[in-house]
Amino acid sequence: MFSYQTRMIVSISLLAAGISTVSSYIFYQTIQRHVWSQTAARLKDIGRAGQFLLTVEDRRAIRELDQLSEGMSEPRPPSMLKSIRPGENIQSLSDENRQRLEARPDYRRLIQIMRQIKNSTRHRIPEPGSEIAQRIDPGDPPLLRYAYILVPVPESRNRTILKFIVDGDDQRLDTNSDGIIEADEEATQIGMLYNVSAQPQMLKAFQGEATASTEYYRDEWGVWLSAYIPIKDEDGNTFAVMGIDLSAESEFSLINRTQRILVAVILVSIFVAGLLGLIISRVLSRPLLELTRAVEKVQKRDFSVRLKLKSGDEFGHLAAAFNSMVSEIESYTLHMEDIVIRKTGELRTTLQKVKDLKNQQDSDYYLTTMLANPLIKNGNTSETVHTDFLIEYKKKFKYQKLDAELGGDLCVTGNLDFDGEKYTFFFNGDTSGGALKGAGGSLIMGALVNSILVRATGHSLTDPLGWIVSTMEELHRVFKEFRGEVHASCVLGLIHERSGTLHFVNAGHPKTVLYRKGKAEFIHGVEDQRIGHGSWKATPEKFQLETGDVLIAGSDGRDSILLGKQRNDEMLINRNPDQFLTVVERGRADLHGIREVLYSLGEPTDDVSIMRIAFRESVHPAGSAGPGDNQVEEVEKLVEMEEYETALSLLARMEDENFFKHYYSGLCYSRTGNQARALESLQEARNLVGERASVLYLLGQVYAETGRRFAAIEVLQKASFLQPEDDRIKALLDRLQNESTDRNS
Repeated sequence: MFSYQTRMIVSISLLAAGISTVSSYIFYQTIQRHVWSQTAARLKDIGRAGQFLLTVEDRRAIRELDQLSEGMSEPRPPSMLKSIRPGENIQSLSDENRQRLEARPDYRRLIQIMRQIKNSTRHRIPEPGSEIAQRIDPGDPPLLRYAYILVPVPESRNRTILKFIVDGDDQRLDTNSDGIIEADEEATQIGMLYNVSAQPQMLKAFQGEATASTEYYRDEWGVWLSAYIPIKDEDGNTFAVMGIDLSAESEFSLINRTQRILVAVILVSIFVAGLLGLIISRVLSRPLLELTRAVEKVQKRDFSVRLKLKSGDEFGHLAAAFNSMVSEIESYTLHMEDIVIRKTGELRTTLQKVKDLKNQQDSDYYLTTMLANPLIKNGNTSETVHTDFLIEYKKKFKYQKLDAELGGDLCVTGNLDFDGEKYTFFFNGDTSGGALKGAGGSLIMGALVNSILVRATGHSLTDPLGWIVSTMEELHRVFKEFRGEVHASCVLGLIHERSGTLHFVNAGHPKTVLYRKGKAEFIHGVEDQRIGHGSWKATPEKFQLETGDVLIAGSDGRDSILLGKQRNDEMLINRNPDQFLTVVERGRADLHGIREVLYSLGEPTDDVSIMRIAFRESVHPAGSAGPGDNQVEEVEKLVEMEEYETALSLLARMEDENFFKHYYSGLCYSRTGNQARALESLQEARNLVGERASVLYLLGQVYAETGRRFAAIEVLQKASFLQPEDDRIKALLDRLQNESTDRNS
């Protein structure tokens, strides 16, 4: 393990190296790019100016030389063209034909123009009218090394093979007078084929744009930069390209010299940084070493050690804090038992305060639950439209050994009369916020809905749509007063009991599901904003129900299912609302079945409320086999006559999937004192139809008879939640709760 001093030196050195390297690299790239761009721009300027030396006659001469060389060319099979490697050239004319073309006056004129362009970059200006020789003056060489003209050949459609028409260096000549004919002093002659596939910028020039190579390139003769200038005819069409090659040795040397200077700067920076790191680490590590030795003594239980305060900086404060800490440790060591006793008493007092606060919070929760439960009413008494609902809140708690739950979902049903026509009213709502805020919003919403429903019952109503609009606007006005603290979503509807016409409004609530002939689908319509949010206007929708149709409305808890965890431990929550359609179909639109399927997918992350509205459905609950009315009536008469054994024998002949068989069997067994068989039958009935108040009430009675008081209170609370207006349920629940309170006290 490296020491603190070593790590300090290395850290400062690496930091300095990183900063200087990055800075130098950016500076170097900037210099290189600037030099290249300026040189390339000047080179293209020279090329543009040079191509103006080519008169109209010169350009015609280029075309004529191209045509003549094509006519004199040796055969050029594809295999020959493919054999030319990038950067290589091959002659396509015989020596005799080449010499004939080179003897033409127009060719010699073009040679002079190329040499004029080259010599324009010398220091000495040649005399006007003088013929320029190919030989180069070593004392005053031109910056432009080559100037040449190329044209495309018909056999190369992609123009990767071009043909030389003229080059300023058309003779094999020792231009630098060193007595040796080097490779760059070989003649470039008319008719030579040249592979330019490695020079894409040259191909761009055929598109009418002056271009230059994208960077410097080096070969065995030096460092070069090339530019390519399009040559156009009288019609503006590019038929040839002029190339000029610039020797960039001086520019490249400048860049290399800059690079070496920057490398030296980096090395010096690292050395200076290392030296500074050594000095700084020695200054900083001295008090740390003293502190380390003092800590080792304390570890050996020598609590008499103290650090000397030498400065008022951070190290001085650290030394003072260390001395104070050692003093406290020494004091704790001497008085440990007294401290433990005192701290234990303080902890016990704190725990009692936390327990008292928890009890107060639970009492607030329980009070809110007791206030909200009577507002959740399944008050519908229609024989045509049957309603039922299931609510499970996410927040569960205990209050004085009583299980309870709290949330923001609400379900209310009832019946209204419009011009003598009967309508079934339903409402499913969900208020935003945490458990207590949501429950408070639900309490307000429930009070409003029930108040509006009671008020409407006592008045003569004529317009169902108008009543829906006014009801929603009244809810919106109340929730708008909360100024965004509480919002609510809901679906509210009226069903004409005679015709099945449905009028409804959806205010930011999940879509209502239609279950028809075993298939589930959403009822689509306008989705208004949530209640209490901004400017708002109700938009009632209309839908026609058919006999046997079932509507399933529910809060967003039905969709927010925790499916599991991802690899990064993030919660994987269902975001697909269409999944609920599959849940309804698999559950056969039965509340108990829907709940079972929903929980098989995962745990809901929010309150779940599901309302079931059936129009002209079979008189038997979902899941029952549907016995004849005469059988049910006969069983009911036997129960009234207290002929329980006879009723049981008649019930035994019914099918096992029949709800009435298990419900009335449980009733008969409970009346004859066979509570174990009664519990069996009632649980089967509960499995078939879900949470129904009548089944739960009878279960509560049986649990109470068998001494299972808490189980009885739990099912009776659910029954009271579903049917709050049933006095029998309320009386039995109050009696059991009072007995529990008396026993606890």
